[in-house]
Amino acid sequence: MDNPSIHPPDQDQPSRSEDLASENMPVSPAENSAAETANHGAPPVEPFQETAGEPAPAAPAKKPRSGVLNFFFNPDTRFGRFNRATLRVVATVVGLFALGLLSAYLLLYRPAQQELQQTKADLARANQRLDSLQTDLDQARLAQENSNRSSQELSGQTEMANNHVLLLQAMNKANLARLALAKNDPAGAEQALKDAPAILLKLNPAISAENGDLAKSIQTRLNLALNEIRSDPRTATSDLGILNDQFLDLEKKITAGP
Repeated sequence: MDNPSIHPPDQDQPSRSEDLASENMPVSPAENSAAETANHGAPPVEPFQETAGEPAPAAPAKKPRSGVLNFFFNPDTRFGRFNRATLRVVATVVGLFALGLLSAYLLLYRPAQQELQQTKADLARANQRLDSLQTDLDQARLAQENSNRSSQELSGQTEMANNHVLLLQAMNKANLARLALAKNDPAGAEQALKDAPAILLKLNPAISAENGDLAKSIQTRLNLALNEIRSDPRTATSDLGILNDQFLDLEKKITAGP
């Protein structure tokens, strides 16, 4: 009978020795941590390694804009697109309105302003001549009283001075009416020309002696201006300007003497 004590040793003996050796070997902290993680049932976390072939992570999506303006003018909504179109129409209308105002200023207001300045300048010159002629008239009257010259010569000088003063008064009335029309004051223009027909009636003999056609033209132009003050102020202003030019031509003839 076989003796069991002399059986050859088992082939798995070395493995048992290796197991005992591994159990007796010291365990590193990293292995201990991995073992603890495995014991808790959680998979170990592998360190992130970026490879050259992998694409970069996508940028986070932009958050939608918020606010009152975005609510009213958001191009992604029908309400916003409608408001945008409406805003463009309103901006176009406002731009055209501003352009109309600028055109009115350049075409209407500025010419009227220039006409007003010119009328004021004409009125100032007429007033200066009136003051000067009034002084000449006073001097002529004084000379008539103190001079020994013939009464006919003195009468002629006095008559010429009187006619000159009447002419300047008529010019002054016409310029005052032009100034009132430039200020859009038809009532003031009528008031300024109220005494003009009477002045021309006194001056008519002297004007007729110089030029009969001119006398008729002056009277006709004055009547036209009086009739157009209410109905057509612009035409009335033009007629008064022509009348002022006629007065200036007549003044040159009167002051020239015989």
